Amino acid sequence: MKQVRIAELKSRLSEFLRTVQRGETLAVLDRNTAIAHIV
Repeated sequence: MKQVRIAELKSRLSEFLRTVQRGETLAVLDRNTAIAHIV
């Protein structure tokens, strides 16, 4: 599972969505705490 901070997710959203589309899960972090998982 990859971890990504909110600011990075916002700036590279398309790239991360392609990663999820390939089957990987993302953990979205806010101040180093996971607040969401994108499956």
